[in-house]
Amino acid sequence: MRHPVPVALVPCKSYTPAELYPAIDRTVEYLGGWSQMAGRGETVLVKPNFLSARPAPSAVTTHPAVILGVVERLLDLGARVIVGDSNAFGTVLKTMDGLGILEPLRQRGVECVDFSREAHKLVRLPESGFKLRIARHALDADRIINLPKVKVHCQLVLTLGVKNLFGTIPARRKAWLHMRLGGRRERFSAMLLALADRLAPVLTLADGVVMMDKHGPQGGQPRLLGVLCASPSPLAVDRTLCQVLGVPPEKVNVLAEARRQDRREAFMPNLEILGASIAEVAVHDITLPTMMPIRFSLWHMLKAQLRQWKTRRAKV
Repeated sequence: MRHPVPVALVPCKSYTPAELYPAIDRTVEYLGGWSQMAGRGETVLVKPNFLSARPAPSAVTTHPAVILGVVERLLDLGARVIVGDSNAFGTVLKTMDGLGILEPLRQRGVECVDFSREAHKLVRLPESGFKLRIARHALDADRIINLPKVKVHCQLVLTLGVKNLFGTIPARRKAWLHMRLGGRRERFSAMLLALADRLAPVLTLADGVVMMDKHGPQGGQPRLLGVLCASPSPLAVDRTLCQVLGVPPEKVNVLAEARRQDRREAFMPNLEILGASIAEVAVHDITLPTMMPIRFSLWHMLKAQLRQWKTRRAKV
């Protein structure tokens, strides 16, 4: 009999280090402790959500305090740490600078990377049939720690652990995948699941202290949710947070496809909830956004190309 997939839920209502850092540690302890997440000399990629250069209280990005808290623990373990993403808008380094973490990370010897401006590699995923261009930093890392932000999403209903890994693909290629696969929600979701399988983060820790409600991924309203959710499986994090948020999994594109594929992490009986119970942290009044097509128009593609042309010339 297969063991259930562990998922840790820990209440946390503030980003102050005095409350946040012990909450992060408790979350990881439920999953075996920090020593299970990295070893001395290993290269660890920390993958936050850096969608655009918006201030931390807007809930558009993973909160900088969460990123710094995780990075500090990895450095304590003797790991070599990289923090990277590919932005939809602007540059990753400008986003990090605006969040106030670029210089603190660099001073700690952390490499800060914009995947849209660095080398990538075409990877074939034979089981799914997809071929994706993925950032080399993500492919070459010994381990990946995935730090999504809990947000509603106007194309996918929710953006959580699985979707956050899409940021390891350079921005122009992401736009192309929206164009190529976006006409069929199930195919786009299957691609996201295949990418998560390939990258296989050792830890997905979702920042749900403050979530984005009403219209994500960047135009919504911040609201206190007050929880950290973590698991070795990004899909298990997504399924658990659906339960916390009161969203039926069949309404969430990635989970609907995962259930169609009969993935065990998409079903609550296969998960072991550690820490707080779902009832202790659940909310019942989030507002899901008005849905938009996943597929980008040709005009959207041209604008994306123009943004990337400007990005390549931007200086931080």
